[in-house]
Amino acid sequence: MIHRKHRERLRHVFKLAIVALLLNLILPNTKTLNAKIAPTPIPDQSHAVIVQPTASSDPASLPKLPSVPDKPIVIHKTMTVRASAYTSTKAETDNDPFTTASGQKVRDGIIAANGLPFGTKVRIPSNYGNKIFTVQDRMNARWGTKKIDIWMTSRAAALQWGVRTVTLEIVSST
Repeated sequence: MIHRKHRERLRHVFKLAIVALLLNLILPNTKTLNAKIAPTPIPDQSHAVIVQPTASSDPASLPKLPSVPDKPIVIHKTMTVRASAYTSTKAETDNDPFTTASGQKVRDGIIAANGLPFGTKVRIPSNYGNKIFTVQDRMNARWGTKKIDIWMTSRAAALQWGVRTVTLEIVSST
């Protein structure tokens, strides 16, 4: 009698073999993919290895994705606000400076705004052209709804930005 653990392993290997067979039937052209096998097995599964396809050296043989036309940007509303900048330091945020109020990790293109819902897309064309920012963070309530805070990677960049009056274009809201 086969032990339950071995039976599960055999089932798993059998499923992988069937998937590989089906993929070979569906995609028989193997010239565009090369298999690269990782040198170490997956922990607790000594018979399993990681196989990753890598692109062929001939880019012309790869399938082309259809081009997607750019959507025109529709401005729903404009508003004049005071814009300052902040970075990920405990002095400028809370005890978790790399997580926004919406639960996202900070990154370029994040702004904090109290008067707009999370996920709202905005532009600051006078300073950033067509770059889209997303509201993912909040500010202290004392700043009200007529101020935004732009996240920046360094304190020097934030200090150089200072505080400015800008026209904010709301291009989408959730």
